[in-house]
Amino acid sequence: MKKTEITRDNDLMTTSPPDSLHPFLDEVGALYGAIAPQASLIAATEWLQGAMRDVAATGRRPVLLTPDTARLTFAARRTLDVLGGVWVVHSPAGLLRDGVTGRRYVELADAFAPVAPGEVADPSHLREDAGARHPRLVIELSTAHRARAETVLGRSAELLTDALVGTDVLGWGTAEPAALHWNRENLTAYVRSRMPEPTRLVYSAHPAAHTSGTLVVTRTSSGVTENFTQVVGLPGGREAFADAVERAVDGFTRVAEEQQPLVGVVSGTWGRLDGSTPALLQPPTAPLVLLIGPRAVRDLRIDIRAVTERFGARSVGRPRIPALVVPLAADGRSGWDAFLELGSTLRAEDLERAFGVAGTEAARAS
Repeated sequence: MKKTEITRDNDLMTTSPPDSLHPFLDEVGALYGAIAPQASLIAATEWLQGAMRDVAATGRRPVLLTPDTARLTFAARRTLDVLGGVWVVHSPAGLLRDGVTGRRYVELADAFAPVAPGEVADPSHLREDAGARHPRLVIELSTAHRARAETVLGRSAELLTDALVGTDVLGWGTAEPAALHWNRENLTAYVRSRMPEPTRLVYSAHPAAHTSGTLVVTRTSSGVTENFTQVVGLPGGREAFADAVERAVDGFTRVAEEQQPLVGVVSGTWGRLDGSTPALLQPPTAPLVLLIGPRAVRDLRIDIRAVTERFGARSVGRPRIPALVVPLAADGRSGWDAFLELGSTLRAEDLERAFGVAGTEAARAS
């Protein structure tokens, strides 16, 4: 097939799509299909998600080809990750590199070649992101529901948003912007109409709250699972993390009291206030607060009293089958140190029971 033609138009890099392909595809190879939006901020719009899904449906991996000055919204980055995609950026001179790792490419097909010994990131990828000066939270949470007619989805998004930023969720939708008025009954009806297919949604609060998220709802053998991911940009400096830990503990506590959580984690890092990601090396992320749902507490055979005394965990939810909220980054303790210390108290076979084979392999690797 005809490959990408890089042309100059008013000194800006543009791409010429091959005539025989989908209008949103710039190039198709044996392993990939490339989409080349030219906006400075790439959102998970309906057309972009549709193009990436079309590529994935052919067994290829989507490639997002953008200028090296572009940024991805939180939802766009999540969508690309879920679909196994690759972000490739080009400089004004036409040089290609990976937007996440900084790996250099001569052509798009190089993104799928093995990493060569001694290969290093492009120096331009290692530049400091001047905008990444705000504390950022990344929340991941899974909850379970029975498949009942009275089940209404989305409550955990409300609880977390209120706890973390003190505001309501305002909108939801299948793509950005989340333009539909937040209504859990309407959201649930839409998800139910698509069952048993999984449904991916976005949601957001007021722009001043600097938070947005994605929700994936999946039918399981035992009911329905909601998987939430949410980003929160925090005004202020390092001191904002301490307050965020308290708010996250409160949010997870409220989730455990009203919902059936499986597992959740709030992590902290630095980034832009709007939650977007540029094609530059990003600061590392560390876990701040962990939520272990009742089922995992049981399967991991956690000694609730011991974990409470050792890590300051809080037993929450139903007294007979409680969940645990563990503030990992507290009292000057490193979140990663506490996480690894907690993990060292668990047995590999219990991890397998709680999380499957991957959990066992992770435990053995550590």
